[in-house]
Amino acid sequence: MPMRSPPSQWPSLRRRTRVLASEIFAEAIAEVACLAERTVPPPEPGVPSIRARLANSLIASIAIVVASIGRIERLLGGSGGLPVNEIRETTLHELRLGEGALNDKRLLPSAYEVWVGERPNGLLRMRYTYDVARLRSLLPDSVDADVCVPLALDNETKAWVRAHVETPAPGTQLAVWRALKRRMYHYDAGVVAFYGFPRNFLLSTAQWQNLLSGRPRSASAVALDVGAGDGSLNLPLRSSFSKIVATELTTPLVLRCATRKRDAILSPCIRCPPRALRSDCALVAPQVARRRARCGAC
Repeated sequence: MPMRSPPSQWPSLRRRTRVLASEIFAEAIAEVACLAERTVPPPEPGVPSIRARLANSLIASIAIVVASIGRIERLLGGSGGLPVNEIRETTLHELRLGEGALNDKRLLPSAYEVWVGERPNGLLRMRYTYDVARLRSLLPDSVDADVCVPLALDNETKAWVRAHVETPAPGTQLAVWRALKRRMYHYDAGVVAFYGFPRNFLLSTAQWQNLLSGRPRSASAVALDVGAGDGSLNLPLRSSFSKIVATELTTPLVLRCATRKRDAILSPCIRCPPRALRSDCALVAPQVARRRARCGAC
């Protein structure tokens, strides 16, 4: 009986070599990015100075290099995404049964598992339903449960989810982000790692318009986004306001918002965004709201 030849080790070696090369690249980028960040002057309230902009240009150049390597990786190795066959809303029955609940204490309380069954099946469910009876029992008597505005899963949201599941961020960009998170503010890490790849989505254009019905929205209306991150969350608001003013804590984030055609300013004290800003609508990041609630400032 002829002996079977042992399976080739080359596929495994190639895979491990790619992973090792990605990690080496990520560590090298992280070291260079940290050196570049040290040249940025300490943040001062207001619009970043010319000196800060020039120093930040090196960080921006590193981000473009990372994005370019990511595109090359995608061209050579494909998207590495998962199929999406159905995206639907979680039913109230599933919500009450705790379907999709996660027990990892490191995650936000709002985190949940979106996949139904095995991921290759391509079935996702999004939590839009909420338990009105339970909500009423948790709210103080002075607050009406009707203050919550129900929203439905729409086509723009489905399209965003589908695009980011089928074509996720390349592995090299994720490796750079993980390496940078160990060295710097994790939102600044995202500025370097995910240039040209909007990672965050909250509401679609139609959902924002529904939520903001009755608010001033015209050629002269202004929105204030406190804790705007890289500015991707307020992209759907552009059509509703003449101007969006974004505040953030670091120069790289402020200048990233500025590249998205936002009036962006530094607000080093997270408790006290500039009082001089006048706006018709204010969006406050949850972490900002929590910290302000704890300290009672402003």
